[in-house]
Amino acid sequence: MPTPPSRLSTSLARAASVVLVVVVIAIAARISFTLPIAAVPQSLQTVAVLGSVMLAGWIGVAGVFVYIVAGSAGLPIFADGAAGLGHALGASAGYLAGFFGAALWLILADRLGMLRSFIGVLLAAVIGHIVILLAGTAGLLRWYGAADAWQQGFAPFSNGAAAKSLLLAAIVPLCRIWTHRGQAHAQE
Repeated sequence: MPTPPSRLSTSLARAASVVLVVVVIAIAARISFTLPIAAVPQSLQTVAVLGSVMLAGWIGVAGVFVYIVAGSAGLPIFADGAAGLGHALGASAGYLAGFFGAALWLILADRLGMLRSFIGVLLAAVIGHIVILLAGTAGLLRWYGAADAWQQGFAPFSNGAAAKSLLLAAIVPLCRIWTHRGQAHAQE
């Protein structure tokens, strides 16, 4: 029978996992591409945010929070290497708030059992992307009228969000099966 880990080693493992989530989101924020169905470049940032929470639960939520705080404090980890409180409170403020809101939504979705199937993950990811895009659009209302905020903050990203939601639905259930199998083997 294996010896249970100490509190210190468990805490260190959790802290390392949070840092890993931050690094994954930061890397994904720098990967952008243009989809044929989307008019503007898309990054993998929301895939990393949503996927981290879907796979790591509260550790993913903590990672999203630390990502926002670290980027706001000046680490160049936001999209396109942006950083600082000015950026975090500027046009991106709503999107960053949306990341955290979507992360909390995914904890609820997991509790509801939605993250166990392709359809459940797809629905959870679509709702998560809608939370992010609506929060981002709301954040743009300081600079634009409602119609312009919608046209610049939501509409150009909706097709990419749908494609990224499909990607998450294809990957997350497989990763969850794989990690649960690994945990089962570790307990034997």
